[in-house]
Amino acid sequence: MSDSTPAKVKCQDCGYLALYHLEHTRFEETPQSTRETGEPPILLNVHYKPYSWPPRCFVRAADLVAESDEMTRVGKAQSVLAVITKDRGTCPGFAQWYPGFTPKERLEMQLVEELRRREEERDEKDKRWRQEQEQVAADRQKKQRDVDRTWQEDQAKKARKWAIFTACIGPTLAAVFSVIAYMIGAGKAPPPPQEIRVVYPPPANQPADAEKDK
Repeated sequence: MSDSTPAKVKCQDCGYLALYHLEHTRFEETPQSTRETGEPPILLNVHYKPYSWPPRCFVRAADLVAESDEMTRVGKAQSVLAVITKDRGTCPGFAQWYPGFTPKERLEMQLVEELRRREEERDEKDKRWRQEQEQVAADRQKKQRDVDRTWQEDQAKKARKWAIFTACIGPTLAAVFSVIAYMIGAGKAPPPPQEIRVVYPPPANQPADAEKDK
């Protein structure tokens, strides 16, 4: 039963209300006259009953033959009309009657409608799934961008702090190292003086030492 099916339905309005043609051995459409009167259709130039009576449900959602026989047995007049106009509630086998279509054709029509409806539902689900996946991807990318931005901001803060630290502490450290170097240098003893001996050559006109001793 489609979504457009009324809350309460009757076989009288159903496309599956069928008459079985004995000679053609097939189910045929129940005409308007039978649906309104509950009487077999009248065929011109036909002197026999071509249809199995009473009408049947093509999809076997209800046993109309048994219901008609029961009403006939208890002596209820127009039993067929009473059966096909009975309130069936939300019958799962109901399909709106469209004149000109046999029960088989109506079933094929309903199957096509059902297939189209399922395809539309599947397409809609696929569309929602794609949208959800795109949203998930977008959220993931946004989260990653937020993480990257936070990391970059943190690195920038650290770089600024280090620059301030080096700008403030650098000169102080240089001064401290200078003082330490000076103190280390001041604490060393000066090296001992070295003896320097100068030897002058004798004059040229001075006799040798041996001659002087004489």
